[in-house]
Amino acid sequence: MQKSIDIVLATYNGERYLKEQIESIQSNQQYDMLVDRLIVVDDGSTDGTKQIVSAMAQVDDRIEWHLNQSGTRGTAANFSFGLTLSTAPYLFLCDQDDVWLQHKITTSHSALLALENNDQNEPALVFSDKNIVDDSLKLLCSSYFKLKRIDYSWHKTFSQLLQQNVASGCTMHFNQALLSQSIPMPKKAYMHDWWLVLMASQYGKIELIPEPLILYRQHDKNVVGAKANSIFSRVFRARAGWTGFKKSFQKIQDQASALSLYKDGIESDNLTLKALVEFYHLSRRQRLGAINNKILTRSNFIGRCALFVLALMTPVEHKAD
Repeated sequence: MQKSIDIVLATYNGERYLKEQIESIQSNQQYDMLVDRLIVVDDGSTDGTKQIVSAMAQVDDRIEWHLNQSGTRGTAANFSFGLTLSTAPYLFLCDQDDVWLQHKITTSHSALLALENNDQNEPALVFSDKNIVDDSLKLLCSSYFKLKRIDYSWHKTFSQLLQQNVASGCTMHFNQALLSQSIPMPKKAYMHDWWLVLMASQYGKIELIPEPLILYRQHDKNVVGAKANSIFSRVFRARAGWTGFKKSFQKIQDQASALSLYKDGIESDNLTLKALVEFYHLSRRQRLGAINNKILTRSNFIGRCALFVLALMTPVEHKAD
């Protein structure tokens, strides 16, 4: 069987968990048969990350070390640079602090091949659910989708994906056709994984594997859910959450603007795209109408409430003549 998969693993000061992550990949079923390269791209680590990778590369010639040469720092830029190094027909994205379940590669690859249906020229992407675990891998929640109250069908509608990404990069497996369609990624892309999802939804196929295939580690530098439940912590999280929501929506609006100018064009009659691009120029009545008609929405009640408040509180910006 021909080796046909590259794994792009982004690192930054990841010495604490990196060895365990790479070992979980190496112990995956058919790793030796399917994986061509494990491409480690580093964003300027100052700890022992490089030494760990170099030592493991001595006994596994699939492992490569590359320093991010894109000229831009950050997770998205690091992953984007790593993707440019891949030449395999199929790719995985990988975080430095997770653990892959032993059947992740085979389950994901089988699902992707089925989705392609013998057509490698059409962009295709599959992604999975994930277990949420603590620092020592103790299970906190068996499903990311349950934790976030996201329906498994959310990804089936492009308009919904414009507003909220539900596919984590660390769970994705996709083909080279999708990568070719997606690069170069615009600077206003919210994140590399969200852009890939949008391209797959608009120009190809996307499907969810409805089971966890990784242990997603929650720790002090990578928190999915809150731990403390005191009144003070709840108030603090609410305030921080509202600020974060406003900033996030601005980035979503920026990404929508980039999509509206994309090289191959996006559905010109997509009402959600129009509403996002024009959001700050719409009257409050128009914004609330878009929410009422589910042109603008979120996957859970709290998100929908936040969107409603944003529509009311955000001043209307008038277009320059």
